[in-house]
Amino acid sequence: YEEVMPLETAARIKQMQKEKWSGVDNPKYKFFDFDLLIQLLTNNPDIYNRELALLLSSSTTTLHAKVKEKYGMTISEFKQSIVNGFLK
Repeated sequence: YEEVMPLETAARIKQMQKEKWSGVDNPKYKFFDFDLLIQLLTNNPDIYNRELALLLSSSTTTLHAKVKEKYGMTISEFKQSIVNGFLK
């Protein structure tokens, strides 16, 4: 955009596009089931992250990112909070 229009206009258009295609409006958006995650961890607290991600049709990177984004903790801390009964 910067090559064909002023920088200010280009920045505004980029921001509008970013907002338009973020989250569930993004065609590549994939729902992440936190209820299933909690259920899986409750039933099997010793499950490996790779197995957990596969059961959620996700990657381990996405698993870590989603838990960090929603709960503000690492997957290990999240697992521990489930085991201790802090999250249900």
